[in-house]
Formats: sequence, C-alpha cells, structure tokens
Amino acid sequence: MGELFAGNERCFRGLMIHPHWDWSVHYPVIRLSFAEGVLHSRPALNARIADFA
Repeated sequence: MGELFAGNERCFRGLMIHPHWDWSVHYPVIRLSFAEGVLHSRPALNARIADFA
C-alpha cells in the first residue's frame, strides 16, 4: 500500500487500480519495522514505538 500512496504509478500499470487512482496526488508514507527481534511485553513494545518518535 505504501507504493500506492506514494504515487509510484509504474508499479501498478496493468492492474485494476491503475485507471481508478489519481497519480498526480502523493501522500506521505511512514514505514515502521518491528523486524529486529521479539518483544515479550507491552512495555517493550511501547519502548520500541517511542524509539521511532
């Protein structure tokens, strides 16, 4: 979905969404990754989210 909202039209050529999307409009896309290890508690998750800010 990030590529769609970022307006990367070339990624969607030939797909159903292509003629129905306004490619002149770009929206900010924020990408967050939780791929670095396993979080075992809610406080650990909160700390990881705070690191993004």
